[in-house]
Amino acid sequence: MKFENLTFFQKKEKIKEIINKKIRPALAMDGGSLELIDVKEDEEGLKIMIKYLGACQGCASSSSTLWAIEQELINHTGYEKIKVIEVK
Repeated sequence: MKFENLTFFQKKEKIKEIINKKIRPALAMDGGSLELIDVKEDEEGLKIMIKYLGACQGCASSSSTLWAIEQELINHTGYEKIKVIEVK
């Protein structure tokens, strides 16, 4: 089933799965992590709020990491309407 046809709950669970299996391990290699704060859906798509933890907090590369996280989620879902937002 295509990602956009999933229920909101199913989409949220898929996002959590990708974060846990793909993104957290990559961040951990550099001593960082993230906390998933919230997932919201509106007519523009999904908004995923995260908070950086560990070495990711205040890192000079955090904005490019944010973009990379967004691209990873888009690649694994096939859904283009994903925006990752850092919450401080």
